[in-house]
Amino acid sequence: MKLVNFLFAIETSISGGAGALAWHASSPQTAIALSLISAVAFGLLGFTWAKFAPRQPRSVRLSAMGSTPTIALVAFFWVCGQIQAEQSAPQKVTSGPVLSAHNNSIINADGAEFPSNLPFKIAEANKGSVISMQNLKVKQNDNGSYTLTSGDANLQFPSPPDELLRKSTPDLKKLTRQQSSRLRAFQAEFDAAFFEPGRKYPDSSKAQRIHDEFESEYEREYAADSYNLAAALLNRIGTVNNLSDRNTRFGGLTVYYRRLWGLDGAANASAFLEMLLSNVPDDAQAN
Repeated sequence: MKLVNFLFAIETSISGGAGALAWHASSPQTAIALSLISAVAFGLLGFTWAKFAPRQPRSVRLSAMGSTPTIALVAFFWVCGQIQAEQSAPQKVTSGPVLSAHNNSIINADGAEFPSNLPFKIAEANKGSVISMQNLKVKQNDNGSYTLTSGDANLQFPSPPDELLRKSTPDLKKLTRQQSSRLRAFQAEFDAAFFEPGRKYPDSSKAQRIHDEFESEYEREYAADSYNLAAALLNRIGTVNNLSDRNTRFGGLTVYYRRLWGLDGAANASAFLEMLLSNVPDDAQAN
């Protein structure tokens, strides 16, 4: 291969490659740097051709040496202008909510901060999901944004079944411990089926399939017993305040709504029942 052909190939590859990468650059600075490299390589094409084309008239060679750098310079400044225009253009506001819970997920939005001029809804939950912001408090900050904070959860369980009301407190505690152990074992089964080796998250189709299967089993085999036992324990406790532990709070939601939320739903439900157990004196009486 002649030297001139080799140089043409190198300069053309650099110019085209850098130009293509500039359009897909992750940042404006990278796009500008790649555009500059592309422009320099393109401009050198004219000098290379003029250097190795001695048979061409001097005027033609001079024209090539002047035109290609000019074209490259114009293209470079055009790219810079496009980048600057894109950065200065008003950002498009998405129509979706700030908080969006999908597919049996839970969002605890305590202390969430939002701009004051949101043109769309704040939150959306679907497909068995929940956004926990009970007793919502809204505070406007000095910069015009708002901080939304939820207070203590207020989960009001109904009166338990008569069968549990008639049981002694020690017997009720025994049943609750057994249910908590069942939930822990159920969580272990879920983890074994759901996660890949090394506790890696599976692909989305497997994740959805496994979660749906275990959620159905939770609702069929565990939800009612957990709910009724919690109601029976609370009947003897009265009120439990200040659930500071995150897992316990989410466990309360799992038990109350009788849905297996999140990847630790059964373990959280167990933690909630165990917390209730710790608040029931052995001599407590049913109300």
